[in-house]
Amino acid sequence: MIQRIEFKRLIVFGTVGSFNTIVCYALYAGLVHMLLWHHNAALVADYAFGAGLGFTTHRLSTFADRKHVKHPFRKYLTTLVVSFSLNLTLLNCIVATRLLNPLAGQAVAIGIVTLVSYMLQKHWVFRSHGEPEVAPAPFVVTPLDISAVDVDSVAVEHRRAA
Repeated sequence: MIQRIEFKRLIVFGTVGSFNTIVCYALYAGLVHMLLWHHNAALVADYAFGAGLGFTTHRLSTFADRKHVKHPFRKYLTTLVVSFSLNLTLLNCIVATRLLNPLAGQAVAIGIVTLVSYMLQKHWVFRSHGEPEVAPAPFVVTPLDISAVDVDSVAVEHRRAA
């Protein structure tokens, strides 16, 4: 059952993430290709716009069932800083070594960063912190302390009842 829920969550994350990625990648491509921005500046703009879009869409869809989430936007922004740093490093390595141009390099880098981002969001940003359920106290049978029983009064009570 839990595996089915997590598989469904991964599918939703992929779908929502694909939408977000298409929108943000279009922004990135437009800034680099049409407006001739440097790829690092375009990446900053991409992530700045994507912060609000990504948080909103993932909170309302992918992780909507998570309740009692503590400080999700602050954690999401921290995750974004980690993701951005990884993305920037990968992109610059790809471009500097001339493996790919900035547009193709970003397409490769975003795939790796997406996996890291999913794990951080699932296990940290949108982790439930629900009230722990208090288990009922177990029924405990304690041995009778015979030394505390007044045998003479029990015998008298037993004779009166008979």
